[in-house]
Amino acid sequence: MRPRPLAFMDASSTLEEADYVLFGVMYDETSSFRRGSKWAPPHIRMASYNLESFSIHHEAEVRGLRLHDAGDFGPEDFSDPEEMVLSVAQFLRELLSQGKCPIVLGGEHTLTVAAARALRAPILYVDAHADFREEYMGRRLCHACQARRVAEELGVSSITIVGVRSISAGEYEDAVEMGLRMYYPWDLPKPEEILRDLDRVYISIDLDGLDPSVAPGVSNPEPGGLSYEYVRDLVRLAAPRAVGMDVVEGNPIYDNGNTMVLAAKLVQEFLLSRETQI
Repeated sequence: MRPRPLAFMDASSTLEEADYVLFGVMYDETSSFRRGSKWAPPHIRMASYNLESFSIHHEAEVRGLRLHDAGDFGPEDFSDPEEMVLSVAQFLRELLSQGKCPIVLGGEHTLTVAAARALRAPILYVDAHADFREEYMGRRLCHACQARRVAEELGVSSITIVGVRSISAGEYEDAVEMGLRMYYPWDLPKPEEILRDLDRVYISIDLDGLDPSVAPGVSNPEPGGLSYEYVRDLVRLAAPRAVGMDVVEGNPIYDNGNTMVLAAKLVQEFLLSRETQI
């Protein structure tokens, strides 16, 4: 794992003393439209310094939480997506065995397959895309197939996707037939209704799940997305029951700076929601 020149704001704990361990996965080799998500982890860290440590909503500070920044897996660490998933899953298992709660900065969405293998928890997705293809561009393991691979690991009933508005005909047919739980932006229930039956969960935020007007710096933008407020409330409610979280598919090359700040803010919301509600 490569060292990072700048740690996420307020990540001042050692690995041994930390409750939360943040790390990046600088990998986007299966990206099919806009390459560049591998550069998101350092840019999210930089953006975190724009944020106050104190939250008015939570009446609490991130400063003082036992948060450690472990650095990044670099693109040179993997020869293919399977090697990336194996390496990230191994590190996640190590963190789990030490009682740590992981926060992963992507990079492309394929990394969530590693979380499914290592943490074995139902996954709550925010995503514009179903990512439920059997294969895409000759690959079975890639950003467009990752939810299908997760379904093979955990079962379809362990997946909930919020914000879907882009899906191929074949994916849609399979999703309906297999009972994939999807919520569309034009027919959203309240966050507490989505979470009603989820006692233990892993949160995966694909930033393209939000509307491009809010999060323009993504690899696969899709109009008609979720508001920041809705995703924030979903994270706030899910965080106390979460075993971990990832934020993926941000792309600083196409960003005006806002998307990286939003990603950092969602990490803060996750941390403070756990600390003030558990």
